[in-house]
Amino acid sequence: VSMTLYKLGEAYKAHGDLSKALECFEGALKIERKTLGRDDPSTVARTLNEIGNLYLARGEVVPMMAAFNEAARIYRSAGLSPNNLVVSGQLYAFEISCPEAAPAA
Repeated sequence: VSMTLYKLGEAYKAHGDLSKALECFEGALKIERKTLGRDDPSTVARTLNEIGNLYLARGEVVPMMAAFNEAARIYRSAGLSPNNLVVSGQLYAFEISCPEAAPAA
């Protein structure tokens, strides 16, 4: 069920319906955490990364930073530095495009 919600979220995102996409990704995240654990890097961190991207697209700094930071923490704790770079790159890009948020990053 979580993968179905995740894929629906991708479809809504591709069609520009960010609110529906966010609902789907958050539903997927809830199921993933319940079934796979709070810190599963292959699912939970990936979904948090997508949620962060949606908040970025919506210009919502605080929840975006929370999602990206939690994803980065999960990747680091699993020793997955390549995924960390993806999240770190997104944070860096956000700092460049939105310097007023740099202290939060």
